[in-house]
Amino acid sequence: MIAPVSNSKSPAASRFGSKIWRWVAPLVGIGIFAAALWALYHDFRHVRWHELSGYVAHLPAERIALAICTTLLSFLCLAGCDFLGQKYVRQKLKFGAVALISFISYAFSMNLGAAVLSGGAVRMRLYSALGLRTSDVARLIGFCAVAGICGQALLSGLAFTAHPLAISRAVPFPTDSTLPFGIALFVLLAAIWGFALRGRPIVLRHWRVELPSFPLLAGATLVSALDWGFAVTTLIALLPKIPGVTWSHLAQIILLAHIAGVVSTIPGGLGVFEYVVVTLLPPSAPHAAVLGGLVAYRAVYYFIPFSIATVLLGWREGLHGKIKVTASSRRVLAALSSITPIAVALGAMVSGIVLMISGSTPALPERTAWLRTAVPLSLVETSHFLASIVGLLLVVLAWSLHRRVRTAWYLAVSLLTAGIVFSLLKGWDWEEAFILGVVLVMMIPARRRFTREAALLATPFTIRWWTVMALALGGATWLGFFAFKHVEYSTELWWQFSYSGHASRFLRASAGMAVLLAAIGLAQLLSPALHRRDLAPEEPSEVVGRIVAQSPNPEAGLAFLGDKRFLLSHDESAFLMYGAQGQSLIALGDPIGPEEEWDDLLWDFRDEAHRRGARPVFYQVGETSAHRYIDLGLQLYKLGEEGRVPLADFSLEGPARKELRQTMHKGQREGCTVEVVPRGTSAELLPELRAISDAWLGGKNAREKRFSLGSFRAEYLAHFPLALVRRHGQIVAFSNLFCGAGRTGLSIDLMRFDPASAIHGTMPYLITELMLWGRAEGYGWFNLGVAPLSGLARRPLAPVWHRIGATLFSRGEHFYNFQGLRSFKEKFQPEWSGIYLATAGTLALPAALLDCAALISGGFYGIVRK
Repeated sequence: MIAPVSNSKSPAASRFGSKIWRWVAPLVGIGIFAAALWALYHDFRHVRWHELSGYVAHLPAERIALAICTTLLSFLCLAGCDFLGQKYVRQKLKFGAVALISFISYAFSMNLGAAVLSGGAVRMRLYSALGLRTSDVARLIGFCAVAGICGQALLSGLAFTAHPLAISRAVPFPTDSTLPFGIALFVLLAAIWGFALRGRPIVLRHWRVELPSFPLLAGATLVSALDWGFAVTTLIALLPKIPGVTWSHLAQIILLAHIAGVVSTIPGGLGVFEYVVVTLLPPSAPHAAVLGGLVAYRAVYYFIPFSIATVLLGWREGLHGKIKVTASSRRVLAALSSITPIAVALGAMVSGIVLMISGSTPALPERTAWLRTAVPLSLVETSHFLASIVGLLLVVLAWSLHRRVRTAWYLAVSLLTAGIVFSLLKGWDWEEAFILGVVLVMMIPARRRFTREAALLATPFTIRWWTVMALALGGATWLGFFAFKHVEYSTELWWQFSYSGHASRFLRASAGMAVLLAAIGLAQLLSPALHRRDLAPEEPSEVVGRIVAQSPNPEAGLAFLGDKRFLLSHDESAFLMYGAQGQSLIALGDPIGPEEEWDDLLWDFRDEAHRRGARPVFYQVGETSAHRYIDLGLQLYKLGEEGRVPLADFSLEGPARKELRQTMHKGQREGCTVEVVPRGTSAELLPELRAISDAWLGGKNAREKRFSLGSFRAEYLAHFPLALVRRHGQIVAFSNLFCGAGRTGLSIDLMRFDPASAIHGTMPYLITELMLWGRAEGYGWFNLGVAPLSGLARRPLAPVWHRIGATLFSRGEHFYNFQGLRSFKEKFQPEWSGIYLATAGTLALPAALLDCAALISGGFYGIVRK
């Protein structure tokens, strides 16, 4: 539904613009966050911390229960949007499964933003487990995004226009009334609905938004409006009663604050949302209680759902293999397990932030009094300082936990355990100890998900991750200054030690965290990069040969071309083959070897590209593994479709096989036969085969390709069985065979014939004979290879990349026989599946495609030649 629009800029300009934006966007977010915190500190300097915390502690149970109920209803509405979305992509899923996926994905993305750790990986993994194609999941996510915009536009438009609210000039809005906002939102909603009625897409800068039918969009808009309404009601239930302020008044303020938070690009609008709410309330409002209500809202609407999602994943990991479920449920549970590292990373980050915030705020007086009688002062001081340090380290470790680093898991478990102890000793903060305990319980059974033997600081943090750490440290420090603003700061304060010296402890902990973060940055800057074993592009070693021989993937044989490097897994049971071209590091297909090693190899390859200053490109990856590349933060672009023919029931019977029967009869009449000779017996045949290959290349006016296509090399052909077509005893065509381990699959690579002596239809004759041979030998399927640019939609609402590819497919016969190749393969009635290119964003796509073409063609000059 939402797809990237092609960019007409040059690759160099695109790369430059992309790099600039990667730095500017996070810095803008930090600036907005800092400005909001400064404004909150300045405008509400009269608010005391004990007033704020006291309001939260004494909230009536019935109001908390109401807030929890409206939060539940809000998440049900979000699930309803997902349910309508799966109808839009023409899928039939049970509401319970959709609701579970929706709840977990929103619980994660709403707390820290969808792109901080996981991107779209959570939803992609879970929906893929239910059988949705990659393109369907992308369209479903786009549907929900548009529904959310329409729902907020409808509810906010009604609220802003029915009873316009005067806006304080203290907030930098371009108008002093909500009426213009309401009119603008109605115009936006009418425009989106109008495009939906006319069946036209919306193009927003680099993105193309494909809209559903109007009835479906209208229904989703109403459901989304209800979601926003329940979210607003949740906050209103937790705010204090303000004389003269109606529900409509509060609703408008909250909706405006939500819009400001979204525009700020800060996850959850943290800081910006709170500032707008408090500022727009009348001066008579009890600001301490309002801030307390906002804190409670963050806990109920954001933190509790995240905690429940974390517990669900921990429950799944703890009961792994101990429960009997249906096949469909097993797929969902397996998908839940696959996102466990993401949940663990988020849990560690939240735990760290909780410790950092706790270290910046004073302990409750009654707990401080108890500490005086039970815990020595030195232990209180040490525990407070170390708890803050542990919090920062957990935030830092979340980076490595997301990347499934084993050492990071051990350290995180140790730090969480220490954090629980320190929380109790520094102020008997059992609430935060409980939060850390929940994350720890979820993390322990997930040990088997962390298998990477990587150095913690070998891979530099991205600018986005530095932004996350800076926001965490900056927010905690600000909160400390806010909580202790009544304290007169002096040099002596740093060295004061007492049970009531909360401000002193905050200063020492903040300084310690700042020094530690700076030291980590310096250590990462100076530490040498640690590499996996990387084999040079010479004749592959015995290790690679062994892995290929054990792989069920027939295309693993391309490893023997001698033009690739190999990134090996730590136990040398899997590898990723790749090449370098221009500014790209290009991996060919999915990793070869056990799937449990794939994620590690993909992350290591991305790290290697990052270290070299190159863009990571994954060329011709399969549809079933698409979620892995989304988990890396990459985008997928369809290259075409791969055709596979199941051999168990393959035959030449029936009207659909009439053309194949005619091809077989013609070959037999012309005296043709097919012979499969085992590997290692091609040496004596090489002179005859080379003559056929040269004649074929000359007839095509073509040159040898490389990387993803085989070439005629004696060393290469010696690794494979050969299929020979003889006509009256003379070899007229040949192909080498790729055979998957365990006879899972069969494919052919080189297909060459002598134009002077081979009959017309030699290749279909050879493939048909090989399919019959493969069936007799017990092979599962026959891979016909990729039909480039096929399966790309050309409809007006299709993504631009699809329409460009579809146009080339239909009108680009001068450059390549796209349609002819697809029609040729259709004769065998294959099952088609998508093949994709994964790279780092739309701006990188043109250069990535150009580098892939040059690598395959042997250089940029080879692109313009056949």
